[in-house]
Amino acid sequence: KIPVTLKNVGAEGNDHFYVSFSAKGGTAYSTHFNNIFLHPEETYTKDVNWGAYDITIESKAGYTMIFSVNGELKTGSIVTYTNVSITGAFTIYAAAYQNTTQNVTYTRNNCPSGYNPTSVVYVVAAGIYTSVISQADANQGAITATSTAGQAYANANGLCVPQGPANTDIIYTNSLSKKVTLTLTNVSTSVVYTFSLNKKTTQGMAGSIPTGYYNVTMHTNGATDYYSIESYVQSIPDTDLVVNNIPLLMPTTTVIAY
Repeated sequence: KIPVTLKNVGAEGNDHFYVSFSAKGGTAYSTHFNNIFLHPEETYTKDVNWGAYDITIESKAGYTMIFSVNGELKTGSIVTYTNVSITGAFTIYAAAYQNTTQNVTYTRNNCPSGYNPTSVVYVVAAGIYTSVISQADANQGAITATSTAGQAYANANGLCVPQGPANTDIIYTNSLSKKVTLTLTNVSTSVVYTFSLNKKTTQGMAGSIPTGYYNVTMHTNGATDYYSIESYVQSIPDTDLVVNNIPLLMPTTTVIAY
């Protein structure tokens, strides 16, 4: 006799299963697990004569589930595996784990000399990888299986930032009779820099930030104001200037409020 184990690795609820083994090669012998509950029990074992079998697994409640026999995954409320050789201890896995959505960071790796790469987030969809070990194993398997696609995505969508001055000085002119708030968020590091631009100031020095790509906002609490940073100009008064992913790579960056 060969011990065959039915192991539940992820199922919840009170579903029960019928698992039948039909011997191949003209042998009349057959056996089955009948009306067994996978929850809260985790494993059931039954002795089976060695040999080749057709194995049928049926969810009595009609639930669609995932099953694994010899690493072959099948999904359904009834699944059949044909001509399965049982010559040693054998496990049937029910309700295997599938990966959840994963957000993975990849760094561009094809920038030319003299440029620094940036990183991007690649989203791995849920349900593309299945494991009979654990949820963590399913998640890691999905990440590994999509690593080539993730790197290709980073190479296509990441930035190559020219290596230039380490910092850029924020030089501003504020013609308004009120202070202006300037916020810059570094795209690569997510570090936020906030400056207050004094009213009625020409060629003021707000501060210095590392060169790179930035998401920028400028605003006051007043009306009929306009703002610009480098070549990016707000076109509608009384709204914030909001521009994303702009290169601030030169020794100085010019900001104007008027």
